[in-house]
Amino acid sequence: MTQLATEMAGDESAVGFIEQVASMKPGPGAMALLNDIDMAALTDEGRVEVTRLWQMQQGWVFAQAQAALAAVDSSPGECDREWRQDLVAAALGWSPRTAGTRLHNAATVMTDFPVAHQMLAAGELMPGHIWVLLDETVSLSAEDRRRVETRVIERAPNQSVAQFARTVRRAALAVDPHAAAAAVKRAIADRNVRKEMRVDGMAAVVATLPAADAEVVYRALDACARKTLAGLATDDPPPIGALRADALTAWAERALAEPGLPLQHGRRVEVQVVIDLATALGLADNPASWWATARSRHRSLASLPPIHMPAGAG
Repeated sequence: MTQLATEMAGDESAVGFIEQVASMKPGPGAMALLNDIDMAALTDEGRVEVTRLWQMQQGWVFAQAQAALAAVDSSPGECDREWRQDLVAAALGWSPRTAGTRLHNAATVMTDFPVAHQMLAAGELMPGHIWVLLDETVSLSAEDRRRVETRVIERAPNQSVAQFARTVRRAALAVDPHAAAAAVKRAIADRNVRKEMRVDGMAAVVATLPAADAEVVYRALDACARKTLAGLATDDPPPIGALRADALTAWAERALAEPGLPLQHGRRVEVQVVIDLATALGLADNPASWWATARSRHRSLASLPPIHMPAGAG
């Protein structure tokens, strides 16, 4: 028995399947064998090994998908490129914009990162490694992307995706420092703050800032939160993250109270909550809606003042 088989110990037929798959290239044959393995017959070590082998198959599948998308993208005729993009979007449930990006990325993988694609199909790399190559070299020419691949590909199989990202970033900077500087300039120009609605009555305010500015904002919020925490007389204080969020909201409220801010339709900025009468009276349970047009801040519907039925109503 091999060392791996000894560690897995369980049912010998299952162990034999695993050893056979481990000696095979990723693909349909290996997946068929993996699918027949009885996980209940394995030790924890055996189950981990099966998981690793399935991950290799995922790399193979991703590589085939990239090749297929690249074939779609390389179909002759520029005039029907938008049509192909819409076709992919409809077939795969993507937005047209996402489909266009995926088609472009697949073509880039096949032409600019051929060695990485081969290693992906062999199970030596994971899809995350490919996304790193695409993201970190987006500002480079095709020739420079191939130079980056040559610099980083040998170490890639032994690196996590995070480690590989750092390696690729350094290589891209070495290959074309001017492109990296231009990318930083564009990123700074694209700084923004946006709002994203979430579930359970929550929303996220996402700020994309230069690193130094983000550090200033975070340290200021953290300092305010810790000052608040020090002044709380309770054995069960809110989490420090919640206090940072409160500090941000308090800053916004102070800013809205300052004179001279732009008006909307001649009024100060407000937040309004709209709720139907039946729900307010407790006769229904319909959702409320809100939008940013009012100064007042609303934390939950439970905080609204009660509405009393007029005498003799209902």
